[in-house]
Amino acid sequence: MVAGLLQLQKKQLPRPDEESIEGAILSTLQSTGSLITRELRAACGFTGKGMRSKFDGYLTRLEMATYIVTEDFIYPRDKHNHEYGWGWSLLNTPEDLYGREVCQCNRTPLESYQRIFEHLKEILPDASDKQIIKLIG
Repeated sequence: MVAGLLQLQKKQLPRPDEESIEGAILSTLQSTGSLITRELRAACGFTGKGMRSKFDGYLTRLEMATYIVTEDFIYPRDKHNHEYGWGWSLLNTPEDLYGREVCQCNRTPLESYQRIFEHLKEILPDASDKQIIKLIG
């Protein structure tokens, strides 16, 4: 199921060109492994005033296309070593997190879509076809 969802997303949003900003962000994450968002932003040079929101826009597009996923949340710790506040997103690539073999799919995007549709129809028997289609996107 994971591979099918990844395939659907990546088919709609092709891999970013290596020369683009998104390509540079993805390449940085692939070469370093898991990084929290602020570390990735610094590694990509988005450190100046107003750069955080620009970086977040690029990152969101990569996440929507499932080229980058959230692996976990890391929480800051106080002087007593207690976690507090909002968690920081620990980012990774799905291939690195789940394994390349899990991310490979031997079905077409349409076959994956149909399998997802049928699965949702099974677990949501009261939902109409229109509602399931809307849910899938």
